[in-house]
Amino acid sequence: MSVKAFVDTNVFVYTQSTTEVEKRNISQCAIDGFDCVTSTQVLNEISSVLSRKAGFSFKQIGSIVDGVVQTCEIATVNFDTIRNAHRIAERYQFGYYDSLIVSSALESGCEYLFSEDLTDGQKIDDTLTIINIFKHPELFD
Repeated sequence: MSVKAFVDTNVFVYTQSTTEVEKRNISQCAIDGFDCVTSTQVLNEISSVLSRKAGFSFKQIGSIVDGVVQTCEIATVNFDTIRNAHRIAERYQFGYYDSLIVSSALESGCEYLFSEDLTDGQKIDDTLTIINIFKHPELFD
């Protein structure tokens, strides 16, 4: 059985980059090398970022999101996720939306959370380790 890793929005967005080739390659290797989990929140964020910042059409975004759904387990944000996010935000001083990501990763039993936005190497509840994959490209060769 492979190790489960929760994948944050930025990693998926980089898989679509035409200008950040190294980050695109690292992102794809990280996704391919683990049992990936993401959440309904991340699917929404991917859609928002690719439409607003990258100018993708919603037809293109739909295809990208379909690919994510075929590749990853999808965690649904529910009331328990939200309640746990409040606890995480209070304990770790994260912003609310980052806390939702962490909450979803914990609920899904992930060992790692791949994100560029949180503190690399930080351990959450002694079970989840945040990894900035771009600081450790050697892990994904």
